[in-house]
Amino acid sequence: MWLHADKIDLTQLQIPEDKFVNLDKDTRIAYKNIGKGPVVFCIPPWPSGSSAFVPFAHSVRQHLNIIALDLPGWGGYSSPMKEKPTLENYARLIAQFIEHFQFEEYSLLGYSFGGAMIQQMLKLDLVHPKKIVYVSTIHSGDDLERENIAAIKAYRLMKSLHIPGKVIKELVALFVGKLTRLNKDKFYKYYVGTKIHTAIVEEDLRGDINAIFGALFSLIETELLNPDQAKIDSLVVYADSDIDFIKKGSREIAEFLEIVPTYLENVDHDHFTFDVNKSADIILNFLTS
Repeated sequence: MWLHADKIDLTQLQIPEDKFVNLDKDTRIAYKNIGKGPVVFCIPPWPSGSSAFVPFAHSVRQHLNIIALDLPGWGGYSSPMKEKPTLENYARLIAQFIEHFQFEEYSLLGYSFGGAMIQQMLKLDLVHPKKIVYVSTIHSGDDLERENIAAIKAYRLMKSLHIPGKVIKELVALFVGKLTRLNKDKFYKYYVGTKIHTAIVEEDLRGDINAIFGALFSLIETELLNPDQAKIDSLVVYADSDIDFIKKGSREIAEFLEIVPTYLENVDHDHFTFDVNKSADIILNFLTS
């Protein structure tokens, strides 16, 4: 039977309060838990928090139990990252968070950078999900560096000049905001100013600049991720107006898994948060089949 997700109106969306778990005395993880049914752990896009998954969680809450965490040092309300902010250290921390709940069965959903986190967890054999959903994600850091070389060089220059992290973060946010409005105006204008957009922007600005860019540089320095994923039932979703290296990465993952990806028309990279109605039915039915 084909299930239908609830249609989401961003202007009416309510953002739930965070819950918290303590993994140890120094690591407190904030997360959002919405819905009932089979469990799906959601790993956020760079550099956002769990609010990025609120539209999807509300759309499938009658059928799925969505648990979305805030990564330490990124947007959201978890404690600072106490380890070096590498892809491997984040993967181990996410796996520890998942293990805390002691579910016998669960699936994983990674959005953008979150998909790289999932690949790293699989590479290290830290998780054993029933199913995996990769949403507009990355397969390696090679193209990531080439596509963002100007921003990366600017960050490294500002660090070498000992410019305070708070100032760097504000400059990066201003730069990214201008690019978004210039390059994606036809999408951006429909959700800017909504409560969920405001919340996500606020969460992004909470992040620690060293943790955020540390994770980014770690992915750039990581070799192509080729874990043994073929045994895990997977879905790849990406958008026609995704960033070029995201489209390439999503296709590479689908080819590696020998599956046909789901291609969404007339949406950009922010589709899973701000236009979730485009993919919610497909993802819901994949995860519940």
